[in-house]
Amino acid sequence: NGEIVTYLVEVKPISQINPPKIPKRKTKNFYESCRRYAVNKAKWKATEILCKKQGWEFKLLTEKDILPGRR
Repeated sequence: NGEIVTYLVEVKPISQINPPKIPKRKTKNFYESCRRYAVNKAKWKATEILCKKQGWEFKLLTEKDILPGRR
């Protein structure tokens, strides 16, 4: 239809877009993964709000989306 769409794209590893699974022993690595996920989730929410105001679309991609054969 001739409409131009602007995208804001972020690429993250799959391990950073899903909440971490709760292990039997909660290690420092688990807590760091929780912190990273919380920061990313807040950032994506803010980005979606900004994109909506600008008339853009926000896309979150992983290595499975950009590297063929990684499914």
